[in-house]
Amino acid sequence: MDNSANTLLKDPAVLPEKGREVVVFFIDKEMMSPIVYCQDCKEWHSKKGNLKEEMIHQWAYLDEFYQSLSMPEVSAERLEKLRAKKPITIFDAIFQAVEELSKEPKENPIYH
Repeated sequence: MDNSANTLLKDPAVLPEKGREVVVFFIDKEMMSPIVYCQDCKEWHSKKGNLKEEMIHQWAYLDEFYQSLSMPEVSAERLEKLRAKKPITIFDAIFQAVEELSKEPKENPIYH
């Protein structure tokens, strides 16, 4: 591993700075982000719940990780549009399908 990877990736015994988001690499080669380490309760928090610390292989600060990949940043405007977009629910999808079916002509092939 080169030096940049050595400084980017950190052991779980080294705790992140308070409030900074990280990407976590697990021992089973999965990865997850954004993660925040809470110094108050000493837990790694994700949107799906707390992580099992013993499963964490390494971690990196999220902003530094993406910078190392040289990926272009998503503009704040585009990000806001995506967040404002209302996801379709199952109920909405079923309602739209029933609405489309009701527009079709009422023909019954049995009587032709």
